[in-house]
Amino acid sequence: MPERVGVPKSEDEIPILFAETRLYDPSNKDKREIALKYCQEVLELSEAEEGLVRLLYYSDASIGRKHSGAFSVSQRGIRGTPQDWITNSSFMGEVVGVGRAELMGIVEAANMAVLRLRLMAASQTFQSCEVYIFSDSEEALSYIIDKPFSATRPQRAALYPLYDYLARLSHELVKLRGRLIISWMPGHKHTIEGHVAAD
Repeated sequence: MPERVGVPKSEDEIPILFAETRLYDPSNKDKREIALKYCQEVLELSEAEEGLVRLLYYSDASIGRKHSGAFSVSQRGIRGTPQDWITNSSFMGEVVGVGRAELMGIVEAANMAVLRLRLMAASQTFQSCEVYIFSDSEEALSYIIDKPFSATRPQRAALYPLYDYLARLSHELVKLRGRLIISWMPGHKHTIEGHVAAD
């Protein structure tokens, strides 16, 4: 997990996050269908093309009265079978908001991607990599897109260390020739296996 980081005093101190983000306009009544279509398109991409590797992650979180958990699920390849899923689940000892738990899931997915790419770089050659992370949390994606400085002071104190760690992971992905794409997808009532497993 990230080391303790002080909240920045100005927007200039916020680290740059190297990521493409996809969050749909809340007023768009078709956003659910558009997001699911994009998710399906990503699923249909081949796992690897000449010199290109694609990694796919889904993250989800839940909170309860006495605990909250952040979950991230990855697949060995875009077209893997349900048995190919690698699941990493974390429970937090303190009760926190669902937004923080969701952001932890996204950060954990990015961390898993960095670790996997480091292992792959040692054993095989690839020229570039696309890392897709899907989350059903509009709150977490809004925080990432708007940057921590737009959040309230309590939100900043709780979420900024996670944002900072995600930004550092995105820098590491760039060094590993990776491109990070974080996208919103609707939760529940669909058949996207990876997200169902994360949920």
